[in-house]
Amino acid sequence: MAASTRNKILIVGGAVVGLLVVVLLAAPLFIDANAYKAEIVAQVKKATGRELVLDGPISLALLPAPAATANSVKFFNAPGAKNPNMVG
Repeated sequence: MAASTRNKILIVGGAVVGLLVVVLLAAPLFIDANAYKAEIVAQVKKATGRELVLDGPISLALLPAPAATANSVKFFNAPGAKNPNMVG
């Protein structure tokens, strides 16, 4: 393979990787995770039978590792448990 062809492949590959990084950094800015609070609460109730309260904001990140962060969260314990909240 000629050096110029190899350089073109490296440049195109680098551009694709760079574009992918930019997309992964920017994507969470366009997704309003807070709009899904009601759905998250409903799905937790359906799966566990317990109440979940999300009073704070929810944020998303894709880099350096995918993460969702929620503040002011309460997850109620099973009836009759020592503490009323499992998390909170």
